[in-house]
Amino acid sequence: DQIDLRKEVRPYLLELAQKANEITHLVVLDNDEALYIDKIQLYREGLHMSSKLGYRASLHCTAVGKVLMAGLPATEIDRIIEQKGLFSRTAHTITQTEPFKSHLDGVRKAGYALDNEEHSEGVRCVAAPINNMDGEDIAEGSVSAPAVRVTLDVAKRSMKNLVVETARIISQRLGCPLK
Repeated sequence: DQIDLRKEVRPYLLELAQKANEITHLVVLDNDEALYIDKIQLYREGLHMSSKLGYRASLHCTAVGKVLMAGLPATEIDRIIEQKGLFSRTAHTITQTEPFKSHLDGVRKAGYALDNEEHSEGVRCVAAPINNMDGEDIAEGSVSAPAVRVTLDVAKRSMKNLVVETARIISQRLGCPLK
């Protein structure tokens, strides 16, 4: 309650943006949506995202949202799917309940999520959880990039490694025990 999350995370988000040379976000769960509370966009041609401070996105079609959902109990996941639905944002959005739940199982096991053009055509995003001192998922850090510049293989390897490592460092800074 005493920590200004944006202030604590911003230097790491900036470093991540510099290393990835892409857009970074800090996102929290709010009213069953992904709420963007910080964004760093260093100048680079080719990607202008609609995200901004206060932007809200559906959980099922964003990397940050999938990480947020993966940390919830099954009953909460079912409630959100029932209330919000799994509507299609792009041709790549997962819209069927069982495949989506299976996808969330994979997110839990992997410790990160990938948005493979599911929220916006031509944009890939990788997100990982940021945990507090009790090990609870309190926010998500992410990197977003144009799909033409970041292949699926690059997203799953180097971009994922940068995001997961940054989230781990931030979590430790917030008092989360070593994993």
